[in-house]
Amino acid sequence: MEATHENGNSSRRLLHVVALPLPGRGHINPMLSLCRRLATREGLLVTVVVTEEWLGLLSSFSSSAAAAASPASNLRLRAIPDVVPSESTRGQDYADFIQAVLTKMGGPVEALVAALNPPADAVVADALLPWAAGIGRRRGVPVAALFPQAAAVFLALHEFRSFDDGRPLSEIHASDSCRFASHFLTYLVELKFHSTLVTKW
Repeated sequence: MEATHENGNSSRRLLHVVALPLPGRGHINPMLSLCRRLATREGLLVTVVVTEEWLGLLSSFSSSAAAAASPASNLRLRAIPDVVPSESTRGQDYADFIQAVLTKMGGPVEALVAALNPPADAVVADALLPWAAGIGRRRGVPVAALFPQAAAVFLALHEFRSFDDGRPLSEIHASDSCRFASHFLTYLVELKFHSTLVTKW
């Protein structure tokens, strides 16, 4: 059944935004905050795609799932199978969790997105999901990236490239890490000082 928006005597299809968060607390919470705000906009339907485990967690501890279950709500949750390690144990082998996100999650997400009704008009994906752009491209819809961490983290990742001298990560020693950290902290201090000057003038 197609979601429509009543406007006087006419009805038109809601624009459908599909949100794809990385399945972790520091990623799902910011994405849900954004989606709640989007869902208050007239004419928008927002679908958040999570794992079955996360659907259960949200149902237990949040009003988001209850609100999304209402037929009148413009925010809804849909789940893919649990193809990544559990939230309760992923810290024991974080590399395995990331590997599963990168290699096992994209297929089920794409299958779910393809089956959505109405079809997606846009995708908002966590910036750490590299396969999300391909889903949007294959469906012919725009994709926006949400970077849920602090701007300083983004800056650190950006600056890390200037530290790379072609060596494998396994060959980078603690002294190199300290040198990078020192360089990065100096950069942040200079940036803050520059921002203060700009603010004053």
